[in-house]
Amino acid sequence: MPKSFKPRITPYWLLGFVEGEGSFIVRKDNYKLIFTLTQSYRDLSLMESIKEFLYNLPFVDKNNMDKTNISITTFKESTVINPIVRLTIVKTDFIKFVIIPLFNSLTWRSKKELDFQDWITVLKLKERGHNHQKEGISIINLIINQMNNNRLSTNQSGSKLDRNQLYL
Repeated sequence: MPKSFKPRITPYWLLGFVEGEGSFIVRKDNYKLIFTLTQSYRDLSLMESIKEFLYNLPFVDKNNMDKTNISITTFKESTVINPIVRLTIVKTDFIKFVIIPLFNSLTWRSKKELDFQDWITVLKLKERGHNHQKEGISIINLIINQMNNNRLSTNQSGSKLDRNQLYL
């Protein structure tokens, strides 16, 4: 694409992109929530457009949130075969007040929604302090252990969590 090309990002375009390329991650050591999008380095301008789109959503409190809430990192060292660019959001307030309301307002079309809902559940458990209690830690670890690739039918390891019981 020409350098002057600016993609038109819409909420549903972004959701479709996230369903294919996004990751909802919970770090196992401190239960920090992380949202990432990763692409080839040649898509750097696309990632910058997504950053602008997210920052300009009406949910963004520009008095308390700035563009540093969304980081873009490039990995183009000689050890990387295919250079990549990654958009990352780790700020809890940005996740809670921007990312979650945005994606909760849309209709998902893939099982990535289950990862998103599990991610929200971990956030709620953390907000209630369950990440400091033995039983809460156990539940959070069960959730983490069945997210993302662990959700695939080919992965038969670990015990499964009864989501209906958890939500009650």
